[in-house]
Amino acid sequence: MSLVNLRIENNEDMRKYTRYQYFPLIDVIHNSCSNDTSKFVVISVFDEYEILRDLEVQKKKQYLINLTDVLELEDNELKIKKLYFDVSLPQMYLMNESRKVRREKKRKNKKN
Repeated sequence: MSLVNLRIENNEDMRKYTRYQYFPLIDVIHNSCSNDTSKFVVISVFDEYEILRDLEVQKKKQYLINLTDVLELEDNELKIKKLYFDVSLPQMYLMNESRKVRREKKRKNKKN
């Protein structure tokens, strides 16, 4: 949210952004965590920190298990010990970008 604030100088634009883009996105992430999966689906790692900020909890430790980012939390009023995030979308994006870079390097090497 603070990054957006740096880019949007006009307070009215900021209010519109938070109302029509930021809060709906946070709602979608919150709603992605159903009882059967217990994982928040995120588009980027930044989204994980937005959820932490929104829940007013602090991360103690973080680690990756397959495509699940696990955040162990400091003691908090909500009594949440861990949060789980499905990071398959960001991982897929990174893999695709990496493939593009390798293909581009191959093309350049063939030309030379």
